[in-house]
Amino acid sequence: MKKVLLIAVFAVFALMCDAASNKELEAFITSNVARNPTVTFEKFSVVKREKISDLSGWEKVDMELSIKPKGATIPVSQKSSFYTYKNLIAPELIKLEGKSVGAKELAELAKRQIAANPNVKLEDSKLTKRMALKGFDGWESVQMQFNLQVTRGTSTQPISTTDLWFVSKNYVAPDLIDITKSTSLKNSIKGDVTPEYYRPDHLLSGSKGVAAKYKIIVFSDPLCPACRKLLPELIDIAAKNKETVSLYYYHLPTHAESPILMKAAIAAHANNKEIETQMYKTEIKFDNSEDLAVLERFNKLFKTKLTLEAINAPAVLEHYNFDQKAVGELLVNSTPSLFINGVYDEDRKAIGKIIEELGGK
Repeated sequence: MKKVLLIAVFAVFALMCDAASNKELEAFITSNVARNPTVTFEKFSVVKREKISDLSGWEKVDMELSIKPKGATIPVSQKSSFYTYKNLIAPELIKLEGKSVGAKELAELAKRQIAANPNVKLEDSKLTKRMALKGFDGWESVQMQFNLQVTRGTSTQPISTTDLWFVSKNYVAPDLIDITKSTSLKNSIKGDVTPEYYRPDHLLSGSKGVAAKYKIIVFSDPLCPACRKLLPELIDIAAKNKETVSLYYYHLPTHAESPILMKAAIAAHANNKEIETQMYKTEIKFDNSEDLAVLERFNKLFKTKLTLEAINAPAVLEHYNFDQKAVGELLVNSTPSLFINGVYDEDRKAIGKIIEELGGK
């Protein structure tokens, strides 16, 4: 409950101006947190502001929030802190030993951070890319790759994932929120789209080898509500404009059932080129997230006879693993995520204009 409340608070803080007074902050929190239907707002106050002496420009802000969870009669008081600088907010700011942060220090931090989750074991981690953070002198974004063993139910699977952290001197911020956009900086920093991502086996619609006006890469999950809203129309538009649009589809799992569902779709695609479209137009619900139960449900919905062995065949795993590799390399962290002619469509306004241009809604 504590973590959920803090996330809600940080999301609200992300809308603020850094010049706001404590009184203005309190008024703003009162009006915005109160919109959360799961809680009744009671009180918010900034308790203390304190400059961080060895990190120029940064302040630690201590706050107290009192809310009443839905159905409760007694309000819950929560004291916590966040860190702010210019138009940034850091929910957490970790100070490491030494004068700087390198690959070794980040690996040790990853080990401590991930050890807190008993269902996840860190096999190894490495720093794969380091970039200066534009507009914030002395700060860098560091791309970290984690190779994990994740236990879900009775099965344990290897997963490779990537995350962005932010470092300055000997400080690490696992996340930075841009208060001018009310989003994490992770949402806007992406990797470079290279020709290898336009793979024929990922082409959902369009003609191979044609210099389409719009080359679109989409990362999606048929269990994601926003994806289910966008993808049917996007697939339809691409199918009707094959000389104009080339649509490349990548699987990004966001639910426990997603990996099995996605591998089943990859395996089924060989005999059913419409399987992706069908998944987005079919209501998919699972009573059990165990691998075999998910596969049996897929077989029933889409009239297939796939086995666990079939969806773990080398060709299927190569396709699925390439998708997960692309997720890490392009720093994709949400669905649906789109790249149009190599440019990340952060607010999905560009894809909306393309759909409108080509006769969509």
